[in-house]
Amino acid sequence: MTGKRKFTRTAIERHKTSLREAYIKTLAQRFYTDEQGTLVSNGLSTELICFPSDVQAHHRPLLNIKIRNALSYATQFVDVEVMNALRHVSYYNPPNEYLALGLYLYFADEFSRKRSTTTFLSAMREAGIGLKAGERFDRKSLKEKTQNALGLDESHSNILDEWYNNGRYTIQKKLHTCPPAGHPLQGAYAQLAHKISKDYTYLGMNYAISYALGNKDHVAALPAEEAYKRTEELAGLSKEAETLIKKGDHIREEKIRSTIQNTFGAVPATAATEADEAQKQARSILSILPDNVLEILYLQGYMFAYSNRPDIKQCYPADDLPGISREQNQLSRNSKATRQSRYRMFFLSNGIRSNPTELTDEVLRNMVVGEGILHESMHLVIDSLSTEERNTLRIAVEDIRKNGRFPDSHNTQLRTHDGNTLDEVMDYQSRLYTNYGKNDKNPVDTRWEEVACNCFALMHTEYAPSRQVRNTPFNDFSSLQGVSRLINEAVEKALLRSRAQFSHVMLPNHVNGK
Repeated sequence: MTGKRKFTRTAIERHKTSLREAYIKTLAQRFYTDEQGTLVSNGLSTELICFPSDVQAHHRPLLNIKIRNALSYATQFVDVEVMNALRHVSYYNPPNEYLALGLYLYFADEFSRKRSTTTFLSAMREAGIGLKAGERFDRKSLKEKTQNALGLDESHSNILDEWYNNGRYTIQKKLHTCPPAGHPLQGAYAQLAHKISKDYTYLGMNYAISYALGNKDHVAALPAEEAYKRTEELAGLSKEAETLIKKGDHIREEKIRSTIQNTFGAVPATAATEADEAQKQARSILSILPDNVLEILYLQGYMFAYSNRPDIKQCYPADDLPGISREQNQLSRNSKATRQSRYRMFFLSNGIRSNPTELTDEVLRNMVVGEGILHESMHLVIDSLSTEERNTLRIAVEDIRKNGRFPDSHNTQLRTHDGNTLDEVMDYQSRLYTNYGKNDKNPVDTRWEEVACNCFALMHTEYAPSRQVRNTPFNDFSSLQGVSRLINEAVEKALLRSRAQFSHVMLPNHVNGK
């Protein structure tokens, strides 16, 4: 018998249920409960947030995922402060990024040849040379500090001077420059930088760092002329360059693993029992989320750190996360929930309660934490929208306020937003969103976005269909009906875009009992 296989409606629903259960089970394994996160680095711009339970056997697959994500993270120049500084030594602003990355590769090779006990990146960091995104700087001072950190010879200073004055440089009498549009880059190191990084949406350091480590032993014993000739060959032989990158990846991974083991030490004796209890609560929280959000979080590799307290201080790292101001780190610690996209991590808590005894209600506590996940997930959704799609949603959210107050029957205090009414939460001009308005520290007004995120969270917590509440504001008021429709459309768009972007991610192992 030939032809397409037919599925009954019952079989389709059974598969959907099985898939939902698999997402919940898999995401629950990515939950950390009442553990303090620690920023772990291999000293080579590869960083991840780890927890004490990461050294336990049941978290080994999770740790492997985190390490792979950290290694493959396409670190932009603005995130690697040393690279950002080297780039802006150049007179030209902004200078060509491939030329800047090529210069990094050259200095990395020169350290392998002449200062093998350290790396160029480490020497720059030890000298305190870095430039945060948007930070003011003195170009001449950056150049002088970089020259001192090099500690090599006059020829290297000449190369840096040429970069400083002209936005180009000469290595082994070969000019490295960016010709007019439509013409290839000139110079072996610039061409190599393009070859090993051309797949990135945003040019980054990941492949370059691994390449330099993998090439270290090969280039160490070569004279300058032969080192350059080798680079010319590698710029035209992608397979050999890929082999060096893989070798460097392995070095970086092993360094991360040993650092994690040294940071956390032995596994606690009570680990297995504590893990079982945490899994039960995690599944209860995740069961609040709709199918599309579960799939998005699974595809994008998100993890969760939950603190059974009023804020996230006890799970957020004690040391400030790089690329974020000290003030912003502190604001995050004092918050109910936050998302750190670079580390694929949600930090969650119960939030401050005027009546703390309410949180003895396990259903309410889980709903509050689920509300935090949904709120932060909606930020992730909004990030995926086009400018036009964002504007359409923004206008609809801001229009809620124009329709006046909700009647008293719908304007009682919300359980998930302690002490706040529906009117306050749905009004982008209310006192709740003062800190999100446009000001000196916040160049963009994001009040509407906070309302949209709260709206989405309420749709699936206090006003969720599963609670069987017939008369909800999302049913009764046209302004909220319109916003909820646009939000649902946005989430579906984000899901389709996640499926395309993360098409390599396999289904969970737990589908149909596997």
